[in-house]
Amino acid sequence: MLTRVAATLLDGVRTIDAAARVGGEEMRCCSSTATATARTASADRLRVAVAESHPGEPDVTISIGIAEAGPDELPAQLYTRADGALYEAKHAGRNCIRAAEPPAATAPGAASTLGLVA
Repeated sequence: MLTRVAATLLDGVRTIDAAARVGGEEMRCCSSTATATARTASADRLRVAVAESHPGEPDVTISIGIAEAGPDELPAQLYTRADGALYEAKHAGRNCIRAAEPPAATAPGAASTLGLVA
């Protein structure tokens, strides 16, 4: 199942974005998508693509947590916020997307977005 999800994620991200396995069943996608609406739409396309991949095989769904990088935010802080959003999605019933609250100093249009998938 992990290879199925990984292949679907790699097929679904742009060539300027990155997707990688973090460990266990979590994967990370990094994107430079500029707007919250575009980030959510992109995450939802990935969620649907995984759910619809490989018809006739066991159902697989993913939960996604999204966090936008603040201007002075360290990568570990961004990861922690994305991970928190991922667990909110899992606790909300899975197969959904949750976005982390931005850090207090986040300016609109920050440079990157991190999505965690599990």
